[in-house]
Amino acid sequence: MSPVLISKNDVKDFVINLLINEKEIDANILNPESKLKEIGIDSFGFLEIIFSIEHEFDIKFPQEFQDIVTLQDCLDITYNLIIDKNKTRTS
Repeated sequence: MSPVLISKNDVKDFVINLLINEKEIDANILNPESKLKEIGIDSFGFLEIIFSIEHEFDIKFPQEFQDIVTLQDCLDITYNLIIDKNKTRTS
């Protein structure tokens, strides 16, 4: 089975749309260095975001997801988990 090719931009678009549409975050305040707490994401909202990402990309965040502080952290970890999943499927 071929891995699904998902780009960093696909991940970014999904997460940003999730923040805008589901969490009602103003798009104008979102940038890679945005700290999730500073843009209004509390711990419950953070878990909802993680679950949505896991569902969308069929990945599972490790316990260390608490290390996610910024939007860029979230994007990087998500993309790396997708890459790891695809490597496992092609092995």
